Amino acid sequence: MNYTNTSGHTVIARYSVSADSNVADVSSSSIILTVNQPFNNHNGGSIKFGPDGFLYIGMGDGGSSGDPGNRSQNPNELLGKMLRIDVDSTLPYGIPSTNPYAGDLTFRKEIWAVGLRNPWKFSFDKTNGDLWIADVGQKQIEEINKVNSTIAGLNYGWNCFEGNSVYSGCSALPINYTFPIAQYDHTLGCSITGGYVYNGSKFSNFKGKYFFADYCSNKIGLLNSDAVIKWTQAFAGANFSTFGEDSDGELYVASLSAGTIYKIEDTSLAINLFDKNDIELYPNPANKEFYIKTNSIQFPSMLKITNVLGKVVLNITLQNNSKTINTDSLQKGMYIVTIKENSGIKHNAKLLIN
Repeated sequence: MNYTNTSGHTVIARYSVSADSNVADVSSSSIILTVNQPFNNHNGGSIKFGPDGFLYIGMGDGGSSGDPGNRSQNPNELLGKMLRIDVDSTLPYGIPSTNPYAGDLTFRKEIWAVGLRNPWKFSFDKTNGDLWIADVGQKQIEEINKVNSTIAGLNYGWNCFEGNSVYSGCSALPINYTFPIAQYDHTLGCSITGGYVYNGSKFSNFKGKYFFADYCSNKIGLLNSDAVIKWTQAFAGANFSTFGEDSDGELYVASLSAGTIYKIEDTSLAINLFDKNDIELYPNPANKEFYIKTNSIQFPSMLKITNVLGKVVLNITLQNNSKTINTDSLQKGMYIVTIKENSGIKHNAKLLIN
């Protein structure tokens, strides 16, 4: 577990379970790492076991504003970093041999990546192991980073950069900076809460999308494969502070102000996940057939219909948009219609069958 002690410092501790595997043995507490915090903010807080079995620890830059101690870019400091340690070897922990500074006698060997401001929440995609880091911004930009979890020694840019924008006026752009896959400015929020890529089976329209939230706007964001963010409506009294993922890949989100954990479902988000200006189905709901109305799709294209469990129930080639799509074989319910152009561009729409 990761907690802040009464002196304001970060503590990484381990416990063993008791005779009941759901209850920790309070007497088994063992502190494995303490990191001193110079200020009372930017403590990070997330820890996750990666696909490699090592423990990853997200550390903020130590706080205040603008990283006044230049800790994020300093490899002698653990602050402003992603750490990676082996808790199954030497006590209190070991250093994986593949850590970027594992063989360096002058730098901290726990460091996996540098240049983070406050990686409040990060996660691994359980399907491919990708590492997603939501890094809280300073005054203008909130950022989302996505990288292959096997790549060591990345530099996410803080405090030289806030997102893609120069922050401290670094004179040169080192080739090893890793910039975010997506970002948004403070007209849309002020503090990002990272979540997970959806890998559940109940909502096929969520598949592969990265879920996150903004603590201030009280909205949930979804990032698709094209790195485009779509937002929900604002939820009253939310202040979303963390997400959770169950063994089936279904997602949950916690509201700090309400003290409530919510399960995420497509009906609760009230979000338009699809660009209805590109593709329109009619009639919708449909009975035995439907037509496609579009002015932007290039034909020929592939049409695929998927049910809510993610199973493809129809897959055909469209030569133009005048074709009638027969739905006699489809049962009552909701489906996702996907049209893929030869260029790879995809267009999606919901279809209801009466």
